[in-house]
Amino acid sequence: MDLARLGLFLDCVRHGSFAAAARHRGIDASAVSRAIAVLEADLGARLIERTTRRFALTEAGARFAARVAPLVDGMEDARDEMRDAARKVGGTLRVTASVAFGQAVLLPLLPGLAAAAPDLRIDLVLTDARVDLAEAQIDVGIRLGARVEPGLVGARLFVTRYRAVAAPDWCARHGGVGLPDPARVMRLLVPGFDRWRIEPGAAPGAGGGAELLVPAGSPGLTSPLVLRDAALAGLGAAILADWLVAGPLAEGRLVDLCPGASCIPEGTPGDTAAWIIYPSRAYLPRRVRLFIDHLRAGLRQGRALDKAAPAG
Repeated sequence: MDLARLGLFLDCVRHGSFAAAARHRGIDASAVSRAIAVLEADLGARLIERTTRRFALTEAGARFAARVAPLVDGMEDARDEMRDAARKVGGTLRVTASVAFGQAVLLPLLPGLAAAAPDLRIDLVLTDARVDLAEAQIDVGIRLGARVEPGLVGARLFVTRYRAVAAPDWCARHGGVGLPDPARVMRLLVPGFDRWRIEPGAAPGAGGGAELLVPAGSPGLTSPLVLRDAALAGLGAAILADWLVAGPLAEGRLVDLCPGASCIPEGTPGDTAAWIIYPSRAYLPRRVRLFIDHLRAGLRQGRALDKAAPAG
């Protein structure tokens, strides 16, 4: 039985249509349709019911997919493992992350990765939209949140703490460090939240602290990078992830308004984190393992967080 046709059949199942499977493979939808027709003829059974508006597995198709999926995945893993063993780490690795995380954390790590694997090409897909890894042919994604879709593996990179920060001259004009007047301080904020809780201590979610309500009419800036640059320019205070402001804080260009405290957006768990996700496979290609190891090493050594730089 042709392995390529089995792989196309599983792509149709996983992506939900011939057209989506074709986009994933970079081929015409008609070629996928012909391959499935040949597979059905070979098996003597209808696997997929399809019309112009409907795509669904038949009962036989569902049973067949459940039986062959681990076999095909195992064959593909074995092929990748043999190819990896016979050559240097190369090819293309597609990585997705938010724009802010990509610029502040990932970009500073890329020169070291390029030196370690000069034959590896990195496609960095930076977007604040939630990307379907399979649809976009992404190898690795960074998510700022714990939700991991079925079929993906997720591992926590680090806990994110949100800091209330401002430029030194802004602090001088507004009474120095601390939050004496939430209505004045909360001029800028992470988009999407208008209630925050300031909790003392290094452990978010420990309780105590005070609730801050962002006043109506606060500027609506939709980019964390713009928020950071606005704070750097002295336009107001901002609540931002620690990985985005670590560099400016270390350089003294921003000041932590509540040293040692955490800002928790209402409706989120205290233990916010960055997660690395990738498709669930028995064998992880060397290029993916190399990227994950390099990212973790960089974060442990603080290289990425310490070098975070302002946009532009």
